[in-house]
This record gives sequence, structure tokens and C-alpha cells, in this order.
Amino acid sequence: MTPVALGPAQAVAMAALDRRVRMDPWSEAVYHALAMRQEAELWGIMSDAGELIAMMVLAFGPWDIELELIGVDVDWRRRGLGECLLALARERLETTRRERLLLEVRHSNQPARALYERHGFRIDGRRRAYYEAPAPGGQREDAILMSLTLAAPHSPL
Repeated sequence: MTPVALGPAQAVAMAALDRRVRMDPWSEAVYHALAMRQEAELWGIMSDAGELIAMMVLAFGPWDIELELIGVDVDWRRRGLGECLLALARERLETTRRERLLLEVRHSNQPARALYERHGFRIDGRRRAYYEAPAPGGQREDAILMSLTLAAPHSPL
């Protein structure tokens, strides 16, 4: 399955997928605003029936790209869709001549952390108590900071 660029018209579908895959989903308005930002790219993978089943949000800075979100519908996990989106993120890193791809992930999200490590991401640090507690009355959760650096970074100048 090939990723496709997503725009404001897919904001409803992105918000719906986000509600199915994350504890702290973004609203339709957030996705619409992101799709309008010149320094952001939204990518998705559609099922044969045309349903959005995986998505990724990239935010571009002068030297880095931040992987703001990657999500795969629960029914479609373990089929290589996350791998496909990460390969595209790396391609965008190389073609836009940025130096690093950055992300943060919940400490407890071992499947995502393993996926990122398989793709060459390294742990850079931790943000203590960054994420809301997964359950009411629970403890906030740390964010693990990770990055992927190109072997031979390109100068943006």
C-alpha cells in the first residue's frame, strides 16, 4: 500500500482514526489547521475500500523534521503499515536535506519503540511526566525522546 498526501478534506477521517488509535486524540479542527500549514505534511494509507487506516504527521524545521504522530488502525496493525510510513519519513528527511528526524513516544509503548529502533532511531533523553495518565487517577507517563540522524548530513545552506 502506498502512502498518499492528506489535506483539509480528510480532517474528519484523520480525527476519527486518531480516536481509534490514541489515548489523547487531536480534533478535526487540529487536523484541518495542520493540513493548512506549509511546514507540515500529513500522509495516509487507505484500505482498498477507501478508508483511512494509517497516518503520519511530519513538521518541518530548518534542520530537523519532527514525527508528530504516526498511527495505524488496530485492525490493520502488524501488516507493515507503520514500517511503510517510517520509510516515507526517512525519504522526506533525505529529499528535503534535513539532518535529523525527531520523535517522542510514551515510555510504555514498547511496540512503537521497537519499531523506531529497528529503523535506526536512538534514545536521546526523557521528558518526565510528559503524557497524561492513561487512566483517571493514574500517574503521568514519561516521554522517550528519539532521533534518527542521516549518516552524512546535508547542509541546508
